[in-house]
Order: sequence, then C-alpha cells, then structure tokens
Amino acid sequence: MEDISLVKAKPDDWSMVLEFERASKSKFFSALETEEEAKNYLAESQVFFVLLGKEAIGTVSYKPEEDSAYMDGLTISPKYRKKGYAKIALHLIMEKAKDYKRAYLRVHPQNSFGVIIYLKEGFRITGWEDNHYGDNEPRLLMEKVTE
Repeated sequence: MEDISLVKAKPDDWSMVLEFERASKSKFFSALETEEEAKNYLAESQVFFVLLGKEAIGTVSYKPEEDSAYMDGLTISPKYRKKGYAKIALHLIMEKAKDYKRAYLRVHPQNSFGVIIYLKEGFRITGWEDNHYGDNEPRLLMEKVTE
C-alpha cells in the first residue's frame, strides 16, 4: 500500500476542498456548499489534504480552540472509501492536534463507519444533538481527552 500523508491546504485551494466536500455530501455529512464557506473553513480551521502517494484523496481538519481541537472535517473521495484511509488520516490529524487537552467532534449516529473509526481512535460518545447543522438530522457528540 502506498503511503498516506497530510499536506496543509492553502487559502487558494478552496475549490479543491469544495470538490471533496461536495463528493462527500450525504444524509450523514453536511458538506460546505459555497466558495465563501470553503474560504471561511480554510481561514478558521487547520485543513489538510489526505495524500495517497502524491494524489489528494480527501481532507481532514480541526479547528483550534482554547484548550481543545474541534475535529471539524474528514472527507475521503468515494472511490477510495472502505480501504482504511480515513482511519489513517484521523490518526495523523490527531498527532497534529496532540498538544490540546481534548479533541471533540460531531458525527451522524447512522454513520457507522465514522463512529467505529472514532471509537477505535479513543473517542467516546458524550452526548446527542438534534439538528445541529440545520439539516434536521441528529449528531452524536464524541470526545477524546488527550492528557
């Protein structure tokens, strides 16, 4: 298997980020829709492309907060899913966010692949939110204390 690595996205990479978001949109994932949303995401979060060799196959990100890292994105292009790349990408981004006291995220409860990946990385379910993203879908709150 080729190496999986992360490379920091730059502000002018917004259109490529938007492509991965749109390819991942589903009942389980409220994707970014506009250029403005993508640019704001790149400005506010630490966004990385997931590389398989030299090819970008997705994105992974976290939003720095005072003592926490909000894991606010993980996309893998549909043709590369179910091959273990999301698990590796999550592990790599957690390494980048290791100086925060905790990491947390929201995931759709029916996104069983996502929930399992997060549980295996040491996250635990801490709560439930209805309609957090305005899509009339629930989300599980998950957290990992890193110290």
